[in-house]
Amino acid sequence: MNTKRILALFLAVVTCLSLAVSASAASISDFKDVDTKAWYAEAVTAAVNNGLL
Repeated sequence: MNTKRILALFLAVVTCLSLAVSASAASISDFKDVDTKAWYAEAVTAAVNNGLL
């Protein structure tokens, strides 16, 4: 019984730590298929800055 509790606690801690890891920083220039002068470039930039892409 005690081993199960320790394992559950360990898995809970690992899960919490994995949620804290953020994606690496990206910029619009990282996307080769997005033209920086296109009408949608501002929206893509906003999505990247807000961590959506």
